Amino acid sequence: MVDFAFFSSKSSGIWNPDPLKSKISSIKSQISNLPIHNNSYTLLLWLEVSPYRVIMTMQGNGKYSYRHCWERGMYGLSRYWLQGESLATPEQLRLRNFTRNLTLTGKPEPQHLRLEYELWSEKVQLGQYILNLEIHH
Repeated sequence: MVDFAFFSSKSSGIWNPDPLKSKISSIKSQISNLPIHNNSYTLLLWLEVSPYRVIMTMQGNGKYSYRHCWERGMYGLSRYWLQGESLATPEQLRLRNFTRNLTLTGKPEPQHLRLEYELWSEKVQLGQYILNLEIHH
């Protein structure tokens, strides 16, 4: 697991974004180098959906994986795993998310999912996102 030091010292209370920026830059670099256009590359993506909770998991050939757990009006976890060239334990990045809105429509089978959430690292909001999914049966 990757831990970030957000404060330069406990007594000063000054936020230092450099460790987070460096780690995010490293992750972006590793993701951009993934062989996603290679025919031998396998990507698994699945959703577990209920009217109150959504879990999305992606596994990609052991190099990059993530899992998001969202629940309406609650804080959840977003986890990212990166596997380097060695077979050592993969690095894990854990972020919090807050689900502002989760709407699932269609009966008896779901036809549309709209999920609005915020992504947080400690006390820093990293962004606001919308997952808008049409479901065809």
